[in-house]
Amino acid sequence: MSRITLHATRFDEARCDLKAAGPSLPNRSNPMSERHEGPSRLISFGACFMAAVGGFLFGYDIGVISGALLSIEREFQTSDFVAELITAGVLVGAMIGASLGGVLADRLGRRRSNMAAGIVFAVGAVFLGFVPDTDWLIAGRVLIGIGVGIASVVGPLYISETSPAEKRGGRVSLFQFAIVFGILAAYVVDAFFTGVPDGWRWMFALGGLPGILLFVGFLGMPASPRWLVMKQRTDEAETVLRSLIPADRVADAISRIKQDVDRAASGGRVRLADVPGIRLALTVALGLAALQQFVGINTILFYAPILFHHAGFKTDSAALAATVGLGLVNLLATLVALRYADRAGRRPLLLWGTAGMTISLAAIAIGFAVMGDADASTSISKAPHTGHTPAAANHHLTSSEASTSPSATATAATTATNDGISGTPVTSGSTETGDTISFLAIVILVFTALFVACFAFSLGPITWTMISEIFPNEVRDRCVSLAASLNWGSNFVISLTFLSLLDFLGPAMTFSVYGLIGFLGLIWIWRVIPETKGYTLEEIEENLARGNRTNWLPPAAVASPADSEPGITTDS
Repeated sequence: MSRITLHATRFDEARCDLKAAGPSLPNRSNPMSERHEGPSRLISFGACFMAAVGGFLFGYDIGVISGALLSIEREFQTSDFVAELITAGVLVGAMIGASLGGVLADRLGRRRSNMAAGIVFAVGAVFLGFVPDTDWLIAGRVLIGIGVGIASVVGPLYISETSPAEKRGGRVSLFQFAIVFGILAAYVVDAFFTGVPDGWRWMFALGGLPGILLFVGFLGMPASPRWLVMKQRTDEAETVLRSLIPADRVADAISRIKQDVDRAASGGRVRLADVPGIRLALTVALGLAALQQFVGINTILFYAPILFHHAGFKTDSAALAATVGLGLVNLLATLVALRYADRAGRRPLLLWGTAGMTISLAAIAIGFAVMGDADASTSISKAPHTGHTPAAANHHLTSSEASTSPSATATAATTATNDGISGTPVTSGSTETGDTISFLAIVILVFTALFVACFAFSLGPITWTMISEIFPNEVRDRCVSLAASLNWGSNFVISLTFLSLLDFLGPAMTFSVYGLIGFLGLIWIWRVIPETKGYTLEEIEENLARGNRTNWLPPAAVASPADSEPGITTDS
């Protein structure tokens, strides 16, 4: 254990009466081995917070491309396909990182794996700040993606294994909250640096700061007690558990973990096909991992400014302002999951959220269909992607350029026409409507925000919560890694095809396809997904062997909030 955790122990000693709280452990060189009278608020909060920093970086690197892509395309004159590769490069890396995440979590431990992700984030961010061309830019995005993929596996895994059952859902949802906070932060940074020389380089480079924090912060965090038991370090596991849960529950927790570990060790490396209930667990985790992406959420998170341009927000500043608003909605709606994941349950949030997303996608499709019929120039399929908006000059004139320099607008429009990029010349008169937003544009914005809000309290956080808790202990590392890899692979497919689908099918049909997937997903959730609220990880494993969710027994005993750690209320 790190000596930094000594501060947490001294903090407790300064507040508590130093009566014996149980037998002391022999390893006095370990700061965590000093006596605790109960759970440590500082250690418990710190463990969740530091894992959430990985989620913040995860979100930042998802969101930053939405604004950076506008400047990148202006500087490098990229095509649709290159823009998709730059966007999807982080997803290629994430698939690699997610596949490595399970191995790292098993060999290095959850704590050190989070530190490794922090190093990758920091190095990749600095690299992206100095790339000379799009080839190196794509390579840098792949490198950042490796860190994202590792964090997507080991972050929720660490939180789930250091949280009591009655708080696990809210705390794993905290990881998702950190993701959406990172997305919002990226949108704000994008808006701030738009129009600044080499602003897109600063957008990427600033992601290195939380990467350093992730590495340094985890130096003082405890290891996962489950991993410690797996490595035959039971005394250390007991010490960690005393700092996380009430002392009267430590012995039972250790016993359950040891039974799982011993069962796995007795048979060597367990074949997935031999694990009771693994079929249902894989169906739930892989199904949610794919559904989360194929409803099209990241087409909006990645390409929001481009989408809003064509919905009628005719300048970069207006499109980015709408994007920041979308990020704020995403953040606030995630608070619903933080509050209700362990109260309302996983199933109700998934059902209501997916229903709301399906309705929103249908409304967005209808809005684009009506808009396309009313004004063909606003249809994305009628306007080449590299121009992005018929009302702005080639490669995204900034709002100030569009509104204060008619001659610049006309010149850029002429250049676009001569280069064959835009077939419709844009005159200075088009800028007069730059601040005018149509009713249909507002409708699309509202339902896009509703779609994001419904995702933020359902498929967003609950997917990762269930992936981290649904698998039996002996195969959890491998299966979480498998589910995360599928999630990133699905994300890659969606992100690499979105702009092409818009050109081929048009926005109305594209969002109709996503809406149909959402409707089918809603039916699947209702029929298949079990409720895991209040179950310990071991009780979930026992019920998996019973098969269909209707055969599950209720949790044996769930501690009331009064019995849990004092002062740690991420779910309230």
